[in-house]
Formats: sequence, C-alpha cells, structure tokens
Amino acid sequence: QAHLSLGFKTFSRFDNRRYAMRLLNNLLGETMSSRLFHEIREKRGLAYYIGSDMWEFNDTGAQVAFAGLDKKRLDMAIKVILTEYKKLTKSLVKKDELIRAKENIKGKTYLGLEDSFSIAEFLGEQELLKGEIIPPEKILAELFKITSTDIRNLAKQVFTPENLHLTIIGPIKDQKKYEKLLENNL
Repeated sequence: QAHLSLGFKTFSRFDNRRYAMRLLNNLLGETMSSRLFHEIREKRGLAYYIGSDMWEFNDTGAQVAFAGLDKKRLDMAIKVILTEYKKLTKSLVKKDELIRAKENIKGKTYLGLEDSFSIAEFLGEQELLKGEIIPPEKILAELFKITSTDIRNLAKQVFTPENLHLTIIGPIKDQKKYEKLLENNL
C-alpha cells in the first residue's frame, strides 16, 4: 500500500485568486462527482481513496491531490492525476460542470453555518486572520463571477513544474523514478 500527496504551491489567503482556486479544487477532487474521483476511482479503480484539498496560509498556500492505493498502481495513478491537472490548463470547464461546482460550494457554505459555533468560528477566523469580516453572500458573489476562462488561466499559472511537489509514504525505493515520472508527465 502507498499514500501519495501530489500538489502545487499556490498563494496566500489574501490573494484574490483564492475564489477561483476554491472552485478549481472543487472541480478537481473535493466531491464524489469530481474529476479525480471519476477518473481514478470509478473509471480505473486505481485507488482506495482519492480527493483534493487546498490550504491557505498568510504567506503561501497549496492545492493538493491525495490518494491511497496499491503500490503497483502508483505510477498509473500519478500519470492520471497529472493528466487531470493538465486538462485544466488546456481546456475550458464546461458550463454545466462549473455551475454544479459553484452550487456545491454554495450548499457547503450555508450548511457549514447552521449552528452558533460554526458562525462564531467563521466570523472569528475572518477577523483574526484577515482583519475584516466578509459575509458569506459576498464570498459567494465573488465565486459566482468566476468563469471557465478564469479557471484555465489560474491552472496555467499554478500547475507548473516549479510549483509541483510529490510525497509518497510506502515501500518505495527509487526516488529518481518518480522524479522522471513527474518531469515526463506535466
């Protein structure tokens, strides 16, 4: 068995591209209808689990795909994950897929604010980390402005060899093999 994290350095929580990145991450691997889940798990059966996440810090960020799989399937899974990243840099996201992702984030946002503790956490995090409180409606309005072209442009900026990082936990001995795999497939 092996576990991998394959991702890209991004930007801070203060960067205006964070809305497009949140949408891009949702399309890529945040849900069970995402591109990675469909290609890696449903279509090819390469992984026990697959998904993606994004992290925002004050000075940097990351967008990361992660998977748990049989080590014999590791090479193919990495190639397919990189292919999905490349597709986002080359092709426009279809309108219905983009709308579905926006609506998914909207639903998660409002469901995540259903109790007093969640609201306090949402407001406190914004005040402490950003120095201002942005209402959910304004955040969603920014998100809903994002176009397929915005997604492709962001993917081109972020999904580059110099931003790429791979971590594998498991019985792997040949590090150079994976360095070449990354070079040849992004």
